[in-house]
Amino acid sequence: MSYSDNFSAQWDRFVSDFLKSIKGYTAEMISIERLNDWYKTNSFRWNSIAENEGILLEHENNITLKNELLKELSKFSFSAVELLPKPNALPYLSGGVLVAARLGVALKLIFHRSFLFVAIEAVVAVRASAVLYAKKLDKYNVEQEKMIVEGYSNQLVSYKKHLMDVCKKFE
Repeated sequence: MSYSDNFSAQWDRFVSDFLKSIKGYTAEMISIERLNDWYKTNSFRWNSIAENEGILLEHENNITLKNELLKELSKFSFSAVELLPKPNALPYLSGGVLVAARLGVALKLIFHRSFLFVAIEAVVAVRASAVLYAKKLDKYNVEQEKMIVEGYSNQLVSYKKHLMDVCKKFE
């Protein structure tokens, strides 16, 4: 088995570890500095004689391969992923208030209902619009998390080809 095959498997595990570490992060929890710190800390595997990645690289007995690979590993840094804008609550809440007002007027003038009935209807309409906004916000959070995980992990996956080219130069 060539070193590029070993390195490919190692990099796939590295990306998998990255995915596990950012799973569940929200946009507020992510910063480029934090991700780059994670990368710097974890890419040290190839430079360490105590880690499997470093041990295998050392056993290649090719100092040029080691130096070039470590040099390329140190060049990587994450770039910001474009995220969706947060949905605005104002249309939902103003729509709920507007519906409540219209229904309130209709109940009072047309059906001659008591004020208590109108107040209950208003509360129900405003709460319904808040629930709709909450559902929209939940959907946004799920999409945002997916974009974060895919966007940043794809940067690592794309960099693999560049690193593999370094490995293949020495086969």
